[in-house]
Amino acid sequence: MILENDVEIEQKSGYSIHTTNNRMELTAIIESIKELPEGSRVEIVTDSKYCIGVLAGGYKARVNQDLIAEFATIAEDKNLHIFFSWVKGHNGDKYNEIVDKLSNAEYEKASGRKVTDIEQFKNDKGYRKKIYSEGDNEIKKLIAETLKEAIDINVPKGNNYINDKVEYIYKLLKLAR
Repeated sequence: MILENDVEIEQKSGYSIHTTNNRMELTAIIESIKELPEGSRVEIVTDSKYCIGVLAGGYKARVNQDLIAEFATIAEDKNLHIFFSWVKGHNGDKYNEIVDKLSNAEYEKASGRKVTDIEQFKNDKGYRKKIYSEGDNEIKKLIAETLKEAIDINVPKGNNYINDKVEYIYKLLKLAR
């Protein structure tokens, strides 16, 4: 989503099968800066500390170097003045909630799977019981997919990626009980 003085200029979304959330976050940022005129001053607001870290040079990426290089090339070629702001995800920020819904819709389109609304999951005991009783195989599948994805993208030891995913699955299990 591109805003100018809090007025929405453009809204786009897309998807890619067999990728990671970090690659999609980076791609969204790249596609956004492609739309900017040369010499623009821009604030990129994201809930991805990973993107801020690798794009602002706060830490070195072991993966996604192709996208990081593309970002740097575009920013330099267009003489963009970029600064980053972090916003906590799923915390009521108007624009973060909008792009989250767009992202979920694209995920559902690509995967054919429904994104579980965590608020519905928290508040609907019947829904939780159904997911828990019917969901053991789905939960095992989520864990297996998470581990396979981590291996495929060569997640380094100590990285929070696996912990974050497993913690999310654990929260679903805990809420289901």
